[in-house]
Amino acid sequence: MSKVEVICYGDINVDYVGNMNRLPEVDEELPIENLTIHCGGAATNVAVGLARLGHSVSFLGCTGDDEIGKRLLSELAEDGVIISNVIVKEDMNTGMAIAILDNEGERRLMTYSGANNKMEVRDISENIFEDARIFHLSSPQLHMVEPLLKYAKEKGLITSFDPGSIICRLGISVIEPLLHLVDVLFLNQVEYQQLMGSKIPSNLRYFCDLGCKMVIYKKGREGSILLTKEGLSTELPGFDVVSVDSTGAGDAFAAGFLSAMLRNEEMDMIILSANAMGAIAVTARGAKVALPDRNKLEKFIYNHK
Repeated sequence: MSKVEVICYGDINVDYVGNMNRLPEVDEELPIENLTIHCGGAATNVAVGLARLGHSVSFLGCTGDDEIGKRLLSELAEDGVIISNVIVKEDMNTGMAIAILDNEGERRLMTYSGANNKMEVRDISENIFEDARIFHLSSPQLHMVEPLLKYAKEKGLITSFDPGSIICRLGISVIEPLLHLVDVLFLNQVEYQQLMGSKIPSNLRYFCDLGCKMVIYKKGREGSILLTKEGLSTELPGFDVVSVDSTGAGDAFAAGFLSAMLRNEEMDMIILSANAMGAIAVTARGAKVALPDRNKLEKFIYNHK
Protein backbone atom coordinates (compact mmCIF):
# COMPACT_ATOMS: atom_id res chain seq x y z
CA MET A 1 0.00 0.00 0.00
CA SER A 2 1.29 3.45 -0.86
CA LYS A 3 1.93 5.94 1.91
CA VAL A 4 -1.04 8.04 2.94
CA GLU A 5 -0.75 11.57 1.54
CA VAL A 6 -3.76 13.11 3.28
CA ILE A 7 -5.71 12.36 6.45
CA CYS A 8 -9.22 13.83 6.53
CA TYR A 9 -10.98 14.17 9.87
CA GLY A 10 -14.60 15.10 10.45
CA ASP A 11 -18.12 13.78 10.66
CA ILE A 12 -19.47 10.85 8.71
CA ASN A 13 -23.23 10.91 8.16
CA VAL A 14 -25.95 9.30 6.16
CA ASP A 15 -27.29 12.14 3.99
CA TYR A 16 -30.96 12.34 3.11
CA VAL A 17 -31.35 14.82 0.24
CA GLY A 18 -34.72 15.96 -1.07
CA ASN A 19 -36.40 18.81 -2.95
CA MET A 20 -39.04 21.21 -1.62
CA ASN A 21 -40.49 24.31 -3.23
CA ARG A 22 -40.58 25.93 0.19
CA LEU A 23 -40.29 24.97 3.85
CA PRO A 24 -43.53 24.25 5.72
CA GLU A 25 -45.10 26.63 8.20
CA VAL A 26 -45.88 25.54 11.77
CA ASP A 27 -48.23 22.51 11.72
CA GLU A 28 -48.14 22.43 7.92
CA GLU A 29 -47.16 19.28 6.03
CA LEU A 30 -45.49 19.45 2.63
CA PRO A 31 -44.06 16.64 0.50
CA ILE A 32 -40.36 16.07 -0.08
CA GLU A 33 -39.61 15.09 -3.67
CA ASN A 34 -36.77 13.11 -5.23
CA LEU A 35 -35.40 11.78 -1.94
CA THR A 36 -31.96 10.20 -2.24
CA ILE A 37 -29.62 8.67 0.34
CA HIS A 38 -25.84 9.12 0.27
CA CYS A 39 -22.71 8.77 2.40
CA GLY A 40 -22.07 12.28 3.67
CA GLY A 41 -20.07 14.46 5.98
CA ALA A 42 -17.77 17.22 4.80
CA ALA A 43 -14.54 15.33 5.49
CA THR A 44 -15.77 12.23 3.65
CA ASN A 45 -16.56 14.41 0.64
CA VAL A 46 -13.03 15.82 0.67
CA ALA A 47 -11.55 12.35 1.09
CA VAL A 48 -13.46 10.93 -1.86
CA GLY A 49 -12.61 13.97 -3.97
CA LEU A 50 -8.91 13.47 -3.29
CA ALA A 51 -9.10 9.73 -3.88
CA ARG A 52 -10.74 10.23 -7.27
CA LEU A 53 -7.98 12.67 -8.17
CA GLY A 54 -5.48 9.88 -7.56
CA HIS A 55 -4.27 10.53 -4.03
CA SER A 56 -3.83 8.11 -1.15
CA VAL A 57 -6.18 9.38 1.54
CA SER A 58 -7.31 8.09 4.92
CA PHE A 59 -10.54 9.07 6.66
CA LEU A 60 -10.55 9.59 10.42
CA GLY A 61 -13.97 9.64 12.03
CA CYS A 62 -16.49 7.78 14.16
CA THR A 63 -19.58 5.73 13.31
CA GLY A 64 -22.08 3.81 15.34
CA ASP A 65 -22.09 0.01 15.38
CA ASP A 66 -25.11 -0.13 13.09
CA GLU A 67 -26.00 -1.13 9.57
CA ILE A 68 -25.94 2.46 8.35
CA GLY A 69 -22.37 2.90 9.60
CA LYS A 70 -21.26 -0.30 7.90
CA ARG A 71 -22.88 0.81 4.65
CA LEU A 72 -21.18 4.21 4.76
CA LEU A 73 -17.74 2.71 5.39
CA SER A 74 -18.27 0.26 2.55
CA GLU A 75 -19.08 3.16 0.21
CA LEU A 76 -15.92 5.01 1.25
CA ALA A 77 -13.78 1.92 0.71
CA GLU A 78 -15.30 1.40 -2.73
CA ASP A 79 -14.21 4.95 -3.59
CA GLY A 80 -10.64 4.14 -2.62
CA VAL A 81 -10.59 5.83 0.79
CA ILE A 82 -8.64 4.07 3.54
CA ILE A 83 -11.02 3.42 6.47
CA SER A 84 -8.71 1.65 8.94
CA ASN A 85 -8.60 4.72 11.20
CA VAL A 86 -12.38 4.92 11.65
CA ILE A 87 -13.57 4.40 15.23
CA VAL A 88 -16.76 2.36 15.73
CA LYS A 89 -18.73 3.10 18.91
CA GLU A 90 -21.02 0.42 20.31
CA ASP A 91 -24.62 1.28 21.20
CA MET A 92 -24.47 4.53 19.23
CA ASN A 93 -26.28 5.69 16.11
CA THR A 94 -24.29 6.84 13.10
CA GLY A 95 -24.67 10.55 12.34
CA MET A 96 -27.34 11.88 10.02
CA ALA A 97 -27.87 14.96 7.84
CA ILE A 98 -31.04 16.12 6.11
CA ALA A 99 -30.53 18.46 3.16
CA ILE A 100 -33.47 20.31 1.60
CA LEU A 101 -32.86 21.74 -1.87
CA ASP A 102 -34.82 24.65 -3.32
CA ASN A 103 -35.62 25.24 -6.99
CA GLU A 104 -32.19 26.82 -7.55
CA GLY A 105 -30.32 23.84 -6.13
CA GLU A 106 -29.34 25.76 -2.98
CA ARG A 107 -29.52 23.79 0.25
CA ARG A 108 -30.67 24.04 3.85
CA LEU A 109 -28.99 21.53 6.13
CA MET A 110 -29.97 19.91 9.43
CA THR A 111 -27.62 17.50 11.21
CA TYR A 112 -27.64 14.92 14.00
CA SER A 113 -24.15 14.19 15.36
CA GLY A 114 -24.77 10.70 16.73
CA ALA A 115 -21.48 8.84 17.15
CA ASN A 116 -19.50 11.70 15.62
CA ASN A 117 -19.24 13.62 18.89
CA LYS A 118 -18.34 10.53 20.92
CA MET A 119 -14.81 10.26 19.55
CA GLU A 120 -12.15 10.99 22.16
CA VAL A 121 -8.48 11.85 21.84
CA ARG A 122 -7.57 8.59 23.58
CA ASP A 123 -9.24 6.68 20.71
CA ILE A 124 -6.54 7.85 18.31
CA SER A 125 -2.93 6.79 17.94
CA GLU A 126 -0.46 9.55 17.10
CA ASN A 127 1.17 7.05 14.75
CA ILE A 128 -1.55 7.64 12.16
CA PHE A 129 0.20 10.90 11.27
CA GLU A 130 3.48 9.19 10.36
CA ASP A 131 4.55 9.90 6.78
CA ALA A 132 1.38 11.77 5.73
CA ARG A 133 1.77 15.21 4.13
CA ILE A 134 -1.51 16.98 4.91
CA PHE A 135 -4.01 16.78 7.76
CA HIS A 136 -7.38 18.26 6.81
CA LEU A 137 -10.18 18.93 9.30
CA SER A 138 -13.60 19.68 7.87
CA SER A 139 -16.62 20.63 10.01
CA PRO A 140 -15.06 18.66 12.88
CA GLN A 141 -16.15 18.11 16.47
CA LEU A 142 -14.71 21.09 18.34
CA HIS A 143 -13.26 19.15 21.28
CA MET A 144 -11.02 17.21 18.88
CA VAL A 145 -9.64 20.12 16.88
CA GLU A 146 -6.80 21.45 19.05
CA PRO A 147 -5.29 18.10 20.12
CA LEU A 148 -5.39 16.72 16.59
CA LEU A 149 -3.87 19.87 15.11
CA LYS A 150 -1.08 19.65 17.69
CA TYR A 151 -0.40 16.00 16.84
CA ALA A 152 -0.23 16.84 13.15
CA LYS A 153 2.04 19.85 13.61
CA GLU A 154 4.39 17.85 15.84
CA LYS A 155 4.71 15.31 13.01
CA GLY A 156 5.44 18.07 10.48
CA LEU A 157 2.23 17.85 8.47
CA ILE A 158 0.61 20.73 6.62
CA THR A 159 -2.60 21.47 8.52
CA SER A 160 -5.76 22.45 6.68
CA PHE A 161 -8.90 23.61 8.51
CA ASP A 162 -12.42 24.14 7.17
CA PRO A 163 -14.29 24.84 10.42
CA GLY A 164 -17.85 24.90 9.08
CA SER A 165 -20.71 27.06 10.24
CA ILE A 166 -21.52 25.15 13.44
CA ILE A 167 -18.11 26.08 14.86
CA CYS A 168 -17.98 29.54 13.28
CA ARG A 169 -21.31 30.57 14.76
CA LEU A 170 -19.69 30.21 18.20
CA GLY A 171 -17.66 33.30 17.33
CA ILE A 172 -14.13 34.43 16.60
CA SER A 173 -12.98 33.81 20.18
CA VAL A 174 -13.30 30.06 19.57
CA ILE A 175 -11.26 30.16 16.35
CA GLU A 176 -8.49 32.55 17.43
CA PRO A 177 -6.58 30.17 19.76
CA LEU A 178 -6.39 27.55 16.99
CA LEU A 179 -5.00 29.66 14.17
CA HIS A 180 -1.32 29.33 15.13
CA LEU A 181 -1.74 25.60 14.44
CA VAL A 182 -3.37 26.12 11.02
CA ASP A 183 -1.50 26.44 7.73
CA VAL A 184 -4.50 26.61 5.39
CA LEU A 185 -7.85 28.07 6.49
CA PHE A 186 -11.01 27.75 4.37
CA LEU A 187 -14.01 30.02 4.99
CA ASN A 188 -17.15 30.55 2.96
CA GLN A 189 -19.20 33.74 2.98
CA VAL A 190 -21.54 32.64 5.76
CA GLU A 191 -18.70 31.47 7.99
CA TYR A 192 -16.71 34.65 7.45
CA GLN A 193 -19.77 36.71 8.37
CA GLN A 194 -20.31 34.62 11.50
CA LEU A 195 -16.74 35.34 12.57
CA MET A 196 -16.26 38.92 11.36
CA GLY A 197 -19.77 40.38 11.18
CA SER A 198 -19.75 41.03 7.43
CA LYS A 199 -19.62 39.07 4.18
CA ILE A 200 -17.24 41.66 2.72
CA PRO A 201 -13.78 40.02 2.92
CA SER A 202 -11.97 43.19 3.94
CA ASN A 203 -10.03 41.66 6.82
CA LEU A 204 -8.66 38.34 5.61
CA ARG A 205 -5.27 39.57 6.79
CA TYR A 206 -6.48 39.16 10.37
CA PHE A 207 -6.33 35.37 10.13
CA CYS A 208 -2.81 35.39 8.73
CA ASP A 209 -1.67 37.77 11.47
CA LEU A 210 -2.80 35.19 14.01
CA GLY A 211 -0.75 32.43 12.43
CA CYS A 212 -2.37 31.02 9.28
CA LYS A 213 -0.03 30.70 6.32
CA MET A 214 -2.93 31.25 3.95
CA VAL A 215 -6.66 31.90 4.11
CA ILE A 216 -9.12 31.07 1.35
CA TYR A 217 -12.44 32.90 1.05
CA LYS A 218 -14.97 30.88 -0.94
CA LYS A 219 -17.59 32.87 -2.84
CA GLY A 220 -19.50 29.99 -4.38
CA ARG A 221 -20.31 30.49 -8.06
CA GLU A 222 -18.48 33.86 -7.94
CA GLY A 223 -15.10 32.21 -7.34
CA SER A 224 -12.63 32.61 -4.49
CA ILE A 225 -9.87 34.70 -2.96
CA LEU A 226 -6.58 33.46 -1.52
CA LEU A 227 -4.36 35.54 0.76
CA THR A 228 -0.98 34.38 2.05
CA LYS A 229 0.88 35.37 5.19
CA GLU A 230 3.39 37.15 2.96
CA GLY A 231 0.62 39.36 1.61
CA LEU A 232 0.23 37.74 -1.81
CA SER A 233 -3.38 37.80 -2.98
CA THR A 234 -4.98 35.75 -5.76
CA GLU A 235 -8.61 36.06 -6.88
CA LEU A 236 -10.23 34.07 -9.67
CA PRO A 237 -13.85 33.96 -10.85
CA GLY A 238 -15.95 30.82 -10.70
CA PHE A 239 -17.23 28.75 -13.61
CA ASP A 240 -20.62 29.21 -15.25
CA VAL A 241 -22.46 25.92 -14.75
CA VAL A 242 -26.06 24.89 -14.09
CA SER A 243 -26.37 24.13 -10.38
CA VAL A 244 -28.40 21.03 -9.52
CA ASP A 245 -27.28 20.58 -5.91
CA SER A 246 -24.80 22.78 -4.04
CA THR A 247 -24.28 20.21 -1.27
CA GLY A 248 -20.57 19.48 -0.92
CA ALA A 249 -19.38 22.20 -3.31
CA GLY A 250 -17.06 23.66 -0.69
CA ASP A 251 -15.70 20.21 0.09
CA ALA A 252 -14.98 19.56 -3.59
CA PHE A 253 -13.26 22.96 -3.66
CA ALA A 254 -11.02 21.90 -0.77
CA ALA A 255 -10.19 18.60 -2.48
CA GLY A 256 -9.16 20.42 -5.65
CA PHE A 257 -7.11 22.91 -3.66
CA LEU A 258 -5.24 20.29 -1.62
CA SER A 259 -4.65 18.10 -4.66
CA ALA A 260 -3.02 20.99 -6.51
CA MET A 261 -0.93 21.77 -3.42
CA LEU A 262 0.30 18.18 -3.35
CA ARG A 263 1.35 18.58 -6.98
CA ASN A 264 3.24 21.78 -6.10
CA GLU A 265 1.21 23.87 -8.53
CA GLU A 266 1.43 27.67 -8.68
CA MET A 267 -1.15 29.64 -6.71
CA ASP A 268 -3.24 30.55 -9.77
CA MET A 269 -3.50 26.89 -10.73
CA ILE A 270 -4.35 25.85 -7.18
CA ILE A 271 -7.27 28.27 -7.08
CA LEU A 272 -8.33 27.37 -10.63
CA SER A 273 -8.40 23.66 -9.77
CA ALA A 274 -10.35 24.34 -6.59
CA ASN A 275 -12.92 26.51 -8.38
CA ALA A 276 -13.30 23.88 -11.08
CA MET A 277 -13.87 21.06 -8.59
CA GLY A 278 -16.50 23.11 -6.80
CA ALA A 279 -18.26 23.89 -10.07
CA ILE A 280 -18.28 20.28 -11.24
CA ALA A 281 -19.65 19.09 -7.90
CA VAL A 282 -22.87 21.10 -8.19
CA THR A 283 -23.82 19.66 -11.58
CA ALA A 284 -25.29 16.45 -10.13
CA ARG A 285 -27.45 15.51 -7.20
CA GLY A 286 -25.44 14.36 -4.18
CA ALA A 287 -22.17 15.71 -2.83
CA LYS A 288 -19.96 12.98 -4.30
CA VAL A 289 -21.79 11.97 -7.46
CA ALA A 290 -20.11 14.38 -9.88
CA LEU A 291 -16.64 14.42 -8.29
CA PRO A 292 -14.26 13.87 -11.21
CA ASP A 293 -11.02 12.01 -11.73
CA ARG A 294 -7.98 14.02 -12.79
CA ASN A 295 -8.60 13.61 -16.51
CA LYS A 296 -12.16 14.92 -16.23
CA LEU A 297 -11.01 17.83 -14.09
CA GLU A 298 -8.31 18.82 -16.56
CA LYS A 299 -10.74 18.48 -19.47
CA PHE A 300 -13.27 20.70 -17.68
CA ILE A 301 -10.65 23.39 -17.08
CA TYR A 302 -9.47 23.21 -20.70
CA ASN A 303 -13.03 23.46 -22.06
CA HIS A 304 -13.82 26.48 -19.89
CA LYS A 305 -10.79 28.61 -20.71
